[in-house]
Amino acid sequence: MIANKKMLMIVTIIATIILIIFSIFTIKHEIDYSKYPKVEATIVNVRSKSGTGTNSNSRTHYVSYQYNIDGKNYIIEKQVFTQTGKNIGKTEMLRYNTLNPSEIEDTLKQNTNKAICIFLIVFNLISYYLLFKKLKSEVKEKLWRIDLKKNSCKKQ
Repeated sequence: MIANKKMLMIVTIIATIILIIFSIFTIKHEIDYSKYPKVEATIVNVRSKSGTGTNSNSRTHYVSYQYNIDGKNYIIEKQVFTQTGKNIGKTEMLRYNTLNPSEIEDTLKQNTNKAICIFLIVFNLISYYLLFKKLKSEVKEKLWRIDLKKNSCKKQ
């Protein structure tokens, strides 16, 4: 029982540290890109690539955007999580770097960080609940034993 509690405590602490690190990266990204202006961009191409990475069944999705800044057209391609809702001709608002207008916000990375943070929050909540439940039952058991000893001493 003690080993389980120690293991749960270690896992919870590690998950909390990882959550803090991912939260810092996510917040830093939001702060950095919040300074970038937005531009309306039109989707000009959508494509998928099969067999990327170690999994031959995986598919990587890419969307090409076209936008205009100060009279100059830019066409950039970025990786996206899914093609859902990415139709040619559709417009989206993108954040771009004023020093390098062909650089846009990496929303895939940011959304992945957010998803990991949400998962870790839920995981931590469950871990803390289980840890406190285990601690509470141990405290109740110790109090019960103390009460049992008191009652046995009174009878003697």
